[in-house]
Amino acid sequence: MKKRNAMRALLATAAASAALLAGCGMTPTTTKDGQVGFPDIKWASMKEGTFVNVDDVRKVQPGLTKDQVYALISHPHFQEGIFFIHVWNYIFDFRQQDGSVLQCRYQVQFDGHMRVKATYWGSQQCADFVNQPEQVAQPAAPEPPPRQMVMDDTAVTGGAKFDFDKATLKPIAKAALNRFIDRTRGLPVGTVEVKGYTDSIGPAAYNLGLSRRRAHTVVGYLRTHGLRAQHYDARGYGKAHPVASNATAEGRAQNRRVEITLDLPQQEQ
Repeated sequence: MKKRNAMRALLATAAASAALLAGCGMTPTTTKDGQVGFPDIKWASMKEGTFVNVDDVRKVQPGLTKDQVYALISHPHFQEGIFFIHVWNYIFDFRQQDGSVLQCRYQVQFDGHMRVKATYWGSQQCADFVNQPEQVAQPAAPEPPPRQMVMDDTAVTGGAKFDFDKATLKPIAKAALNRFIDRTRGLPVGTVEVKGYTDSIGPAAYNLGLSRRRAHTVVGYLRTHGLRAQHYDARGYGKAHPVASNATAEGRAQNRRVEITLDLPQQEQ
């Protein structure tokens, strides 16, 4: 009789233990409305939850072993063992953009081979937070080279780029052209058009020739210092097309200039 009572007590204890384990995650449970069931948070070992790396949670996919899941998101937060347990439950905390903390219930279910079968979130808000597309920072588009650069030969912009009545580039002009060349590297330049201009002082024919020489000087420098293009076109226009009044020294200085225009494909402009 005593043996029979002892056996009954043992069976009752085993049944109670099994029920407790089932309630804490031994087997997947469902609610009355057919939804995935989560254990009562009062049974959690860390009721406050743990902060976890979102990328690690995303990596928990069907087919992973328990060891792999453990390596990614650590042990479950309820009394759920390692062996013969088909569900692990977690409480995760996520820091949102506004600084607030979003607490989420998370469940991993395993199949008969103890590999991940499915994962579930306790709320749609948590699922949306974790599964939202990653915000990848887009690299800033490189600034395209200017389609036109104007050079004058006066001290207005910090020093003469051509000596008076000469077509020889001065250091300040070379420095400006070097910066321009650097910005064109790697771009498929079609035609480089260089236009030379003078002010209104002097014979028209002489100014026309001077403007051409300056344009050719700039083309030569561009070609020999790295600007790659299919065609180069140097033209002189003398005193034509002034950009300022020739009645003042400042205006004449602005009119003594060289303009460079690049013919670039539409997508590079």
